[in-house]
Amino acid sequence: MKCSLYIRVSSQQYQEEKKEAIETLSAYIQENGWSVAEVYTDEIKGRNIVRKEAETMIEDGDYGRYDAIVTYDLPQLARNGHISEEIERLITERGIHVLTVDGSYNTLENDPAHFALYRNLYEKEAKKRSEFIKSQIRKRTESGKFKGSIPPYGYQLKDGKLVPRKDETPGVVRRIYKEYLDGAGMDGIRARLNEEGVRSPSSIVGKKNATKEWKKTSLRKILSNPHYVGDLVQGRERTLEPYERKREKVPEDQQVLIPNTHEAIISRKDFEAVRAIRKDHQETHFLKTQQKRLFRGIMHCNECGSSMWYRENRKGYICGRHARYGNDYCTSHVVKEDYVKGQLTHELIQFQNILREPETTGGLAEELWEMGVAEPERVVSDMKERVEQWSLSGYAIGDETLRAFVKEIIVTEDGEPHVTYKSPLHEMEERLE
Repeated sequence: MKCSLYIRVSSQQYQEEKKEAIETLSAYIQENGWSVAEVYTDEIKGRNIVRKEAETMIEDGDYGRYDAIVTYDLPQLARNGHISEEIERLITERGIHVLTVDGSYNTLENDPAHFALYRNLYEKEAKKRSEFIKSQIRKRTESGKFKGSIPPYGYQLKDGKLVPRKDETPGVVRRIYKEYLDGAGMDGIRARLNEEGVRSPSSIVGKKNATKEWKKTSLRKILSNPHYVGDLVQGRERTLEPYERKREKVPEDQQVLIPNTHEAIISRKDFEAVRAIRKDHQETHFLKTQQKRLFRGIMHCNECGSSMWYRENRKGYICGRHARYGNDYCTSHVVKEDYVKGQLTHELIQFQNILREPETTGGLAEELWEMGVAEPERVVSDMKERVEQWSLSGYAIGDETLRAFVKEIIVTEDGEPHVTYKSPLHEMEERLE
């Protein structure tokens, strides 16, 4: 019988625990004269269990790559709702056996239907434990103590309480609020912080993958975090299932809020003003996103290759990398949308005129034939038909027509757009020069 080994080990002792578990499960399999088909190892990080290997094991079971699953004890398989349901399906539909080294479960000797009973039992146990942990966290919150391991930017933990740091970070928080209230956008604030080398939240806490660059998500968290007014707010998110990473936001009326538990960095007046502005921006952004910009996704910066971003206040496109990170990463240049539309319209009108000339279309058909294009005359004819449709309303070429023919626009530092048209029109670019 071919057996798969399923193991769960902690991230702190990953290699050591994995080695010991494999030895224990392999010995059990050898004693019974079976063979090992595959080893699946999931990692426990804190209270979270990454179950990618369990998912892979279930897929392999559907493909018939093993006959039985061997694990140390049943809770390793039966605690997670989705995983345990899939294991039960493998037992009932695929005839795969489940065996535990501790002897608590064995489908070779016991009724496979009993797995559902064990599954419900362990799930209830896990949920009960999860609720107990949440109740302890709630009690800690109500006592005014911060429950997280990483305090908000600008604060430090002292005896479980939030205290402003004795460095530049509280001032950075005040600066971010002031600039935002003065009308600055998040991209501008982020760019200035990066240009000045202001330490980012991840660099302050010393994360392994810390980056010196400020990110938009960090600014959003700072501008929406009620801890900065001196209130302790906990339970803003919750896990959907015990031992799972999936989380959801908790409605404000269900969160735990204890006012005035620590020294404020931002006044309530400023915090509420920022909240009102952000709400207005979100509603405005939603309306604007209903109308996509004409050249979004096809216009790129010639200097760094990043996408160009449209800015309403400049009526044009700027380098996305410069907008994010400032002058250290790319130069500042803008190309007006109306200017690009004018350039494209002019060139497409030239295409119209060229395709109206018989000698031009004949020569183009020959060139396409030499390039290996099948049925070049039909291709040229289709092109002529499409271009002639534009002239039904004079030379008023619509936005959708412009976008339909443009493959990519590269913007140089001086704001000049260089256009590449979609095939077969791009074959005519040299004719226009």
